[in-house]
Amino acid sequence: MQTFQYIAKDKTGHSLAGTIEAVSESEAADILHKKELVVISLASSKTSQSSKTKDKKVKLDELVIFSRQLATMVEAGIPLVQSLGILSEQIENPSLRNTIISVRQDIEAGVNFCDALGKHPAVFSDFFINMARAGEASGMLHEVLDRLASYLEKTSSLQRKIRSSLVYPTVVIIMAIIITAVLLLKVVPTFKNIFEILGGQLPLPTQLLILASDILRKYFLFVAIALGIGAFFFKKYISTEKGRYKFDAFKLKVIVLGPLFR
Repeated sequence: MQTFQYIAKDKTGHSLAGTIEAVSESEAADILHKKELVVISLASSKTSQSSKTKDKKVKLDELVIFSRQLATMVEAGIPLVQSLGILSEQIENPSLRNTIISVRQDIEAGVNFCDALGKHPAVFSDFFINMARAGEASGMLHEVLDRLASYLEKTSSLQRKIRSSLVYPTVVIIMAIIITAVLLLKVVPTFKNIFEILGGQLPLPTQLLILASDILRKYFLFVAIALGIGAFFFKKYISTEKGRYKFDAFKLKVIVLGPLFR
């Protein structure tokens, strides 16, 4: 026996949601029909659960297209549930498609549109949800969705410009790290042997450079592991609200690059 989640309507047109056990989906539909219910959606509870847990972040460009198309349909007078159903068939991204299907099912079950969006924070931001809530309350949902599309489009364009402007300095930094590592691991040890043969007192900066080379060569594995662990915990820290706030504040204060993050 399997457990299926269903959304249906009774004779009076009221929406009902619940679970039912049956051997197959067709048998579950037959049981509901015998209860004189009109089935709106029917899916295995495992499938429904997996679709909720696999929400992934959606690209802004995809949200732009979705928002604009939904705004056009709502303005044309197409019911919201029907509009979401049409869009879910056209969306190629599996994550966004499953999210829209879930939102439509929640609305059919009587959940508010914005509350249904709020169940998918990985896809819809608080700003998106609150703007949609304001548009729904004022009866101007289509206009708000269109403005959201324009805002997201500009945000996406700005992000692309920032990423492209950071490519060159990122490449320079990576190359500098690689070159420094090669110098410390290969070149400096060669000069160290020459200095030992020649004798004499080396300047303090040269001594520090040789010391750094010796430490890196001797404890290279430990240094690599330490850096990996540090990067892991740093990523975990900035994933928290407090860590993200402090890291963003630091980025805004960085010389030259700070204004780009704004």
